[in-house]
Amino acid sequence: MEKVNATLAVPIGPRLSEYLESKAQDWKVEDIPDDVLRHRLVLSVEDFCRAHIAETFSIVAEDALIDRVLAGDDVREDSLDAVLNTFDAREVALGARLTKLRSESEAAASAALPALRERGVQLHKTNDELNTLAKDIGAASRRATSSTAELRDLYEAREKVLEARRMVEELLNLEECVAFVEVALKRGDYAAAVGRVAPLARAIEETADEPGGPKKEGDPKKENKEGERAAEVVRSLRRRVSDELARMAATDAEPAAVCGLAKLMGPLGCADEGHAALLSYCMRKLDAAAVETAEVTPPGQAQAQATAASSALTSAPAALGRVLQRCAALLEACDSALDESMGGRDARLLLASSVRAKCVALGSTLGARYNAAASLKTLTDDASRRLQQATSTAAAAAASGTAVVEPSDPEGERAAQAAEPLVEGLVAMLRGVTQWDAYMRGKTGGDGNGAGESLRHAAPFAEMARAAITLSHLLAAVAAARAVRTYVAKSAASEAEGASGDQDGAAAADTAALSELVDSTFYVAQMSLRRASHTCDAAIACAAARNAAGVLTQTLLGYLQSRLGHLQSLSSKLAGAVDVISMSSRCHLDAISSTALGSVLEMTSGAVSSAADDAAALAGSLGGGRLAEAALGTALVSVSAAGATRQLTLLRTLSALTTCIAYTPRLWAQAADDFRRSLPPAALGAAQAQLNEAAAVQQAFEAARDAGLAQLSRPMLGRLQKRIDVFGSASYVLQSDASFAKAEADSFVTGLISELELLLRPLAPALIEDARDALLLQLVAALAGRLETLVLAKRFDQLGALQLDRELRAITKRLGELTSRSVREKLARLTQMATLLNLETEAEAAELWAEHGSGWRVTKAEAKSVLALRVDFRKEVINSGRW
Repeated sequence: MEKVNATLAVPIGPRLSEYLESKAQDWKVEDIPDDVLRHRLVLSVEDFCRAHIAETFSIVAEDALIDRVLAGDDVREDSLDAVLNTFDAREVALGARLTKLRSESEAAASAALPALRERGVQLHKTNDELNTLAKDIGAASRRATSSTAELRDLYEAREKVLEARRMVEELLNLEECVAFVEVALKRGDYAAAVGRVAPLARAIEETADEPGGPKKEGDPKKENKEGERAAEVVRSLRRRVSDELARMAATDAEPAAVCGLAKLMGPLGCADEGHAALLSYCMRKLDAAAVETAEVTPPGQAQAQATAASSALTSAPAALGRVLQRCAALLEACDSALDESMGGRDARLLLASSVRAKCVALGSTLGARYNAAASLKTLTDDASRRLQQATSTAAAAAASGTAVVEPSDPEGERAAQAAEPLVEGLVAMLRGVTQWDAYMRGKTGGDGNGAGESLRHAAPFAEMARAAITLSHLLAAVAAARAVRTYVAKSAASEAEGASGDQDGAAAADTAALSELVDSTFYVAQMSLRRASHTCDAAIACAAARNAAGVLTQTLLGYLQSRLGHLQSLSSKLAGAVDVISMSSRCHLDAISSTALGSVLEMTSGAVSSAADDAAALAGSLGGGRLAEAALGTALVSVSAAGATRQLTLLRTLSALTTCIAYTPRLWAQAADDFRRSLPPAALGAAQAQLNEAAAVQQAFEAARDAGLAQLSRPMLGRLQKRIDVFGSASYVLQSDASFAKAEADSFVTGLISELELLLRPLAPALIEDARDALLLQLVAALAGRLETLVLAKRFDQLGALQLDRELRAITKRLGELTSRSVREKLARLTQMATLLNLETEAEAAELWAEHGSGWRVTKAEAKSVLALRVDFRKEVINSGRW
């Protein structure tokens, strides 16, 4: 009963209203169109709910009373009667309630039904009105379409009436028109005369095109005298314009004047005749342009044939240029003449196709004449033979390891020199025909690859393209070989000058000559690529890229590599010479300190073989005593001088290779830019692909440079090895701060860097900076590998690991001061090893590896091996599965 009282104490009004509002959408109350009815219905539902809730609470109270009565131990008769009376009262109340609700609902439905029926009738009426409106709109649309068609027909009829009116006016004023035409023709104003007569010609043409037009009775255009007179005027003017057009086309009149007259044939109804006249005029002008103006040679002279050939070499390209230029000028002039009245686009395409076919025929004839006069096939075959011979010689020299220095070939030099102006002429002609083909593709449509549609692919110009490729390659090969021979001669002169005493001047001269060799060879390759780009031809551009790569690798790189190989062989000979000297003067070698002899041998890792042989012979021929000792000293001095010369040669060669590495990407980038500006977009893909292949030349230069640096670094690594051995013998189980401080003072870093600076300092004058940086990086890589091996052979405690980290940081800092390049990449593995050794616990290693291990240089197995070097780390923890 307490729950009932508590529930009844809650105000239900606001909560019920909110609930009804939230349920309004679910009950679809908004579907009732009348707002008043909807409001009443909501209020009725609310009242019903309030009454139902009150009744529910009353029933709950009665049920509680009955439960209390029935649950008691002493059930009396009066209590049961009270319960039965309660049930009877409740039944009566419920019956009355149901009756009341039924009557109220019937009354509400009866009250709302008329309004709903009225609204339904209104909706049906509105729907009928909408259907009627749609039918009216459809009918209006059909009427509008019909009216539009009728209006269009009326406008057309109006235009016809106006045209007929103008025609009638022209016929009425025919004499005035005739007089106007005569006056205009007398002053040569054909355009004005045609403009006055054009309406008559158009009207006569339209009348002739109408079915049964000429037979219709009363037709004023055909049966009366005015119509006949008008037709006669039109025919007369046609004849006058046609005759004048034929006269001007047969003379050297300008294209603009001829095209202007031809354009007047369209309004007069003679477009085909005007088109034929234009085509005939164009053909005649092209034939005139193709005539070669050769110099007249007196008969009986012995040089008549040679003069004729020389004249053909000059006149044929000039005639070809005139033909192509005349073709473009004629087509541009004819485009303005061939308007819609003259046939429009179809007429222009037909004329352009005919003109193209004529130009291809004339150009092929001129090209064949030029090729015959230049003996182009003979020159090309001879150049191919020379190139094959040079390639075979270079291959044999590369296989044997000898210097690739071609002997002087005066005949080949003269042939190349004579071919250079010819190549320039071929490039100019190929550029002209390629650009003309591209221009004609725009005029005629299509791709221009059909038979007779391309001048560049005609047989004479295909032969020119082959000759241009072959002769250009010959020019480049001869020029590059000449540059090598020039350098060899200057180098020999520099050596002679150095032997006479001026060593500084000789060194500067040799360095300048070698730099000139590199510059000259790259200039030759650049000119070959630029000449090819000027042809605007993709095939020639691709061939030039291959040829330039061949010149750089076979001639320049081949020669520089042969120098490196020659120096290496001299190094072996020098070692043998020193052995001979030592054996012949063994008894006196004790007088020379081992340190001094080691320095000499390091300085003379290569030498001139003649100097070594002479020194060995001198030492062997002398006996013991002071003479043998003097011979030994003389031999060592000679070998030392030869070693110094060999060292300078090696340094200059490495500098030249480094310069080539810097020049190569610039060469290909410039070629790519030239190709983009000159070649058609569709051909750029093949040319760029060939340039990408040619980029491997840079890798070849880098490989040769690295091999030479390895040759240079061998003796240096021997001296640096002694400094590294200090690290190998040092202990890194320090155990105390005092030992840690002493280890810093005894570190190998200072001696290693000082020795490295001492080795690099003498190289500065002869070895350029980029080459020195590359050498340093190569030395650092070798030293890092050796240090890694020594680290893995040591044991470390926490202070020792900290000392190693301190030393690696010092090495990185000091090496960074020696070069502009980063050395961290070379020391990355050592740095990672030091990081692992400096961890506090073994568990940190697993966490560090999980976070950064994927990007490390050391593998997981190597990392575990490094951790095992710590004396305080447990192997079972390191090798646990936490990794």
